[in-house]
Amino acid sequence: YLWQNDALENELKRTEENSQATYFPKGELQYTPNNFDGTFKGEDYRLGWTFKIYTDDREVSAKFVAIDALTGNVNYYHDISMSCVTGSGTTAWQGSRTLHTRLSGGTHQSHNDCQTTDLIVYNCNGNGATNTYYTDANNVWTATTQQSAAQAQFGIEGTYDYFNGVHARQSWNGSSGDMIAYNNAFAGSNNACWGCTGNSTIYYAGNTSASTDDWNTVDIMGHEFTHGVTQDEAGLIYNKESGALNESFSDIFGDMVESYTLSNNDWLVGADRGAIRSFISPNTYGDPDTYNGTNYKTTVGCTPSSGNDQCGVHSNSSIQNHMFYLLSNGGSGTTDFGVAYNVSGITRFTARDIGYRALVFYLSGSDGFIDAREAWLRAAFDLYGGCSNEIIQVGNAWRAVGVESQSAQYNVNACGTYPAAGTYRQAIHQLSVANGCATNITASATTVYFSATDRVVLYPGF
Repeated sequence: YLWQNDALENELKRTEENSQATYFPKGELQYTPNNFDGTFKGEDYRLGWTFKIYTDDREVSAKFVAIDALTGNVNYYHDISMSCVTGSGTTAWQGSRTLHTRLSGGTHQSHNDCQTTDLIVYNCNGNGATNTYYTDANNVWTATTQQSAAQAQFGIEGTYDYFNGVHARQSWNGSSGDMIAYNNAFAGSNNACWGCTGNSTIYYAGNTSASTDDWNTVDIMGHEFTHGVTQDEAGLIYNKESGALNESFSDIFGDMVESYTLSNNDWLVGADRGAIRSFISPNTYGDPDTYNGTNYKTTVGCTPSSGNDQCGVHSNSSIQNHMFYLLSNGGSGTTDFGVAYNVSGITRFTARDIGYRALVFYLSGSDGFIDAREAWLRAAFDLYGGCSNEIIQVGNAWRAVGVESQSAQYNVNACGTYPAAGTYRQAIHQLSVANGCATNITASATTVYFSATDRVVLYPGF
């Protein structure tokens, strides 16, 4: 045991700056569970003496142990040592991949604790959420029955790596919250969900027992955890247009997780197991590519319910999805209403940065598509400036999906005294200054900005 190792005992005293510090276990009286299945029922708890036991053997393990205060029986114990180990696994769709697991009691668990954010995959065994790990003896997950587990571990690691590596975001909440995936849930069902099990994700098993039928493709896993990002940042309400934007940001960043993890993306949602939406051609899947156009699910007078998909959140998400594809890759044509457009692509790498900033800084609550257009323009303005090609193409891309002149910010007339009235005035199309009103700039150390995508007109009297 560690308390029998003089060198480690002395090191503990130094690190804690306490000459009395020791690994020798000291009991603490606590209530602990003897049936830890996640239900937290009162009858499952017992009063016990708890200890932290540190061994100095080959495995170098440490455990939290609870001894029943009345009977002396071991009520409960769990590992407190976190040993991150690199292994490998055969995934359902991406072949052999590197995985990271935790070694506990000589067994490898589907729990990656290599970083401050814990990435946990639980095995639902075709039922509801449970805190049962997948396990393997040698950390080589190649059995057919392990392919879904390997796929989920690969997908959750890819999602964490994307948000951390590209957007410097630690986990879904930006502060290293556990990323939990309940895998292989509800046999015979087809779905995946964020929030159905609290701040975690759940992936259904599909209609067959094959791992390639599960709902845990890389982009779907990225999609679900992005709902957590949206929940933490914009809080877009999950119905009507704001719900469609919520779904769309999950589609977009799910595809970007796929791009980051696999060095390519297919502009489809869930293509490995069978695509359900397309960024390139939404109409192919019965979804709209133009606001209020063909296949658009009107939200006017709609009462959200599960029967109408909360007023079309999954279908109408394709409006922003298609905009993102055009912004990334470019394209020309006409909308469903005959409006011509021509977009020069700025790459998916630039587009994803603008989209992330729009989501995190400029959207909230019940915002709709026209608010999203303004959010993307403001994000592009922040990153690249008001006269940049990037902001112009953002405007062009939203024009391509029919979201343009509905905005109160389309034509803006700036009146009043600045900077008292604000240091920024922006317009999607044209900003007019002193047009039939007084516009004055007062002496100040603050710079006043007037900006628009197309033009700023200064009228006499400014």
